[in-house]
This record gives sequence, C-alpha cells and structure tokens, in this order.
Amino acid sequence: MHVVLQNDAGLTKEVKAGISWTAFFFGPLPFFFRDLPGKGVLGIILCLCTINIYYIYLIFAMNKITAKHWMEHGYKPVGPGWDIIGPKWGVSLTNLGHHGQQQTYAPQQPQYQQPQVAQQYPQAQQIQAPQAAEPAPIRQG
Repeated sequence: MHVVLQNDAGLTKEVKAGISWTAFFFGPLPFFFRDLPGKGVLGIILCLCTINIYYIYLIFAMNKITAKHWMEHGYKPVGPGWDIIGPKWGVSLTNLGHHGQQQTYAPQQPQYQQPQVAQQYPQAQQIQAPQAAEPAPIRQG
C-alpha cells in the first residue's frame, strides 16, 4: 500500500507502507536518494556505532521516518490509506507544520445528500408501479 503526501503548491510525495526493501539492501543510503541527506549521515554514524542494530531498525522504520519528515516540511496526508497507516505509524492526522502552525487533516467526505423525493415531488407517492401481466400460455404445435 502506498500513501500520498501533498504540499500547498500541489507537489506530491508517495511513500510505501510496510518494510523498506531499499533499506534492507542498502541500509541508510536511501535517505540520500529521498532528499534527506542529514538523516542519511546520521544513519551511517548510528549503524557504525551500534554494530548495525540501527540498520535492522531502519528496515522497518525508514518509510515512517520519511513520511514524518515530509509532514514536518509542509506536506499533508491526502487520499486513501491514511486512516489505516496513520495509527500504525503513530502519525496523528493533526500535526505541526513546518513553521509550527497547526494543520488539521480531515478526510474529504462527499457533500452529496440523497434528495427527499416525497418532499420534492408529492405526486410521486401517489403513483404506483403497474402490475405485471401473467404470461400467455405457450402453444405447442
């Protein structure tokens, strides 16, 4: 499953939910490809200092770290999937933005309301559907 983040300018970032196969094969190096060089350098240092224990942690947390980073920098969760992934990642849909302003994400609900036919068309209540006629017997010849 993928979840989508979008900023005010309309740019979107797509983040995969689940384990990070790129982190499995390359450790903290995918942070550099995801435009997170500070986290990449920190990841390399932590992997060296913790004898690769941080590497194992990254396999399961890299996508969550990436999503939280983009949310801190003005991206907002949009589209389906956030109602499932948000609680699993500990990402509150009410979060702090890049400049500390409060941003609230509310899933867009359709504004369509079912029309009240009986109120709009009172004569519709009086009309009844015609009764189906019995089928004619089949002649055998």
